[in-house]
Amino acid sequence: MTMKITVLQNHFHVRHLHGDLHGPPTHEESKILGAAIYLQVSIISQALIFVTRSRGWSYIERPGVFLMIAFVITQLIATIVSAFLSWELAGIKAIGWSWMGIIWVYSIITYLFLDPIKFAVRYALSGRAWNLVVAKHVSTKLAPS
Repeated sequence: MTMKITVLQNHFHVRHLHGDLHGPPTHEESKILGAAIYLQVSIISQALIFVTRSRGWSYIERPGVFLMIAFVITQLIATIVSAFLSWELAGIKAIGWSWMGIIWVYSIITYLFLDPIKFAVRYALSGRAWNLVVAKHVSTKLAPS
């Protein structure tokens, strides 16, 4: 499904990851997709650390210096590996700088939605949301007909 969408290729003029949109990907195309998924998972999973460690907006609260250094070094390595390296053992093939940029932008946009999701989940699990649901349910049951 991921490889059948052509909006990015048509709009940003990047190479297609999948030549035949109606058939299964070839072995080489699967390696390229593997590198793209590796980079996206690497970025967003480490960015999730910033979201979970903060009580408020993660991009406002300053993380520790060592955490930032670890994030930057790890993401530099992951970006270089996915953009340049074709590694048979890992089953990845270089995706190039254009796809790397698109994946970074996609991951940053996804990161911006993680804080509102965190707030919603925290509110739902706090009990305050369920108290409102129960109060509304009880008040409608007790209301005279």
